[in-house]
Amino acid sequence: MKLALQAESEGRIGDALRGLYWAYLLTHSYVGELDLGFEGIEIKNARMAISERMTQIVKKIRISSSPCYQKANNVSSALSFFYNDQPIQNIEFGYYCGDYDDFGYVENGTTAHITLYHPLTDHKYRLWLSLEYEYLSEMRNRPEIMNLYEFFKDNKFDLNVLAELTAPWIPISEPTEFSKTSKPKQKLPPKPAEKEWSTTIRVLADISDRSELDEALSDYLKSELITIGNEISDIPRNYDSYVEIVESNRLTLLYYDGSSYKNVKTGKLYSDYHEAYSGDAMIIWIGVPRK
Repeated sequence: MKLALQAESEGRIGDALRGLYWAYLLTHSYVGELDLGFEGIEIKNARMAISERMTQIVKKIRISSSPCYQKANNVSSALSFFYNDQPIQNIEFGYYCGDYDDFGYVENGTTAHITLYHPLTDHKYRLWLSLEYEYLSEMRNRPEIMNLYEFFKDNKFDLNVLAELTAPWIPISEPTEFSKTSKPKQKLPPKPAEKEWSTTIRVLADISDRSELDEALSDYLKSELITIGNEISDIPRNYDSYVEIVESNRLTLLYYDGSSYKNVKTGKLYSDYHEAYSGDAMIIWIGVPRK
């Protein structure tokens, strides 16, 4: 809790939300009353007080967007995040880009660039962003947090903020049905209807750094949660098959159902995993025991 509040005071809102959520998980293992003494929150129940604090933080976030600009098949903009009128130092978010859910992040107070893969038909476009607060890849190193998450992960938080985009090439007019948006109904990334990803796979899919990936694979191998190989034939038949595509600037995790490949984070389908990258890449086959 102290680390979370310190992060909030320094504008590290991503760290603050993570700390508060992890503290929320820990309250499930605490027996008895626990008054956290949040300023401006009269609720004595620790779990409810943390939930209210997270909501308060999100309500204070303001987003400024640069005018959108058009490319061949998409529209882009840059978002600046502020908390108490000061630049936010770090935060992660998801948003619907037109074909699937995409992700963005702020580091050291920089702007976050987003891309929409559908045309804008009005001068103003309302885009809801779903803020990250779980941070599964970092949770991997905290087994007591991960174990509680496994039990209480269905208790979701509706942490959404609105970004209003401007299309300067479109005259101001009444909004059409096409450009009206609504709040996301679930925390991003969504789970595909036909398959629910395990925590192991969601953690791996959330990793964007090669060294972190190597460390995670090593940890999971030692724990016998996965097996890895150079070819799909290396994966036992009673295991689900995944392929990790390691490029110089990107990591992509695909699920193979025997006939097609699905991007675990975005849900995009491929008939062949080679379609998911261009240029040089290293391929790692990953097997997860079926339950």
